[in-house]
Amino acid sequence: MEAHSLLERIVCHQLLNISFDSDLGICKGRMGCVLFLYHYSRKMNNKVFAQMSDELLEELCENITVDINWYFSNGLAGIGWGIEYLAWNKFIEGDTNEILYDIDKKIMEYDVCRMVDTTFEKGVEGLFWYLLSRLISQYKMGQPFDSVYLNNIRDVCANMKKISENQSVYLLNRFFEGKEIVYPYLDLLYRIIDSPKAESSGDDLTWQNGLRQLL
Repeated sequence: MEAHSLLERIVCHQLLNISFDSDLGICKGRMGCVLFLYHYSRKMNNKVFAQMSDELLEELCENITVDINWYFSNGLAGIGWGIEYLAWNKFIEGDTNEILYDIDKKIMEYDVCRMVDTTFEKGVEGLFWYLLSRLISQYKMGQPFDSVYLNNIRDVCANMKKISENQSVYLLNRFFEGKEIVYPYLDLLYRIIDSPKAESSGDDLTWQNGLRQLL
């Protein structure tokens, strides 16, 4: 009962504040909160909350501007990953090639061959997790990225394989080799939850705490 009461308080707190959050990203911002609300609506079998989640996701997408960065933590890659996650888990319907067309196009503007940051939050690892989620979801539908960009990704992965044991590099290489892979959506969701977040006073009313209780 206590956990249920805390969840309700988290939902109320997040709904009151989400529209004021300038961070659209998945690790500390609106996209992460939207994931929490979708999970909550399914857990409670509540169609009203599901509809509210749809509306908040639409509002988030409408607020994406041309100057937003590509990062996983607070940019396009994380937002796109969140949408792919929702589609993969059947929270939303639709062709993600169409939904994510503009995000994919923007991400292809960045030269992965020149990236030096290898981190999950703002570097190659986070980008690779997004790219892999797109590639496996659209495997039979036609690739969302052009051949030049994919060749660059393939070359970078092949080179990083020699010096990195990162799972995203390993799985992307397996994909390019035509081998079967299992995408670790749940593991990544926990990494998102565990990302550094803003300090909260009193009870932890963050969406991260709420989402952890629902998984």
